[in-house]
Amino acid sequence: MEIFIYGNGRFMLTPPDLTVEIERLKEELLIERERTLRALADFRNYRRRVEHNVNLLVEASRQGTMDLVPTVINDMQDLCTKNNLSVIYFI
Repeated sequence: MEIFIYGNGRFMLTPPDLTVEIERLKEELLIERERTLRALADFRNYRRRVEHNVNLLVEASRQGTMDLVPTVINDMQDLCTKNNLSVIYFI
């Protein structure tokens, strides 16, 4: 049996064993690469969904706030009218 020195350690493998080990490691690397790419794609999709949902919530809250503005102005006008106050608008 030949000894192949690699880095600081020694491998007690013959050339055919090394070929089998190299092929096994290549397959393992491909599997891990695919797993990593899928996880990255899942994360990107998750980030897009969250961003979309946040935008929907922001838009809904803006619209809800804007819908309240005329009601608040009308209530202030009514209050001022009842109390004989003049209305001053600051825009």
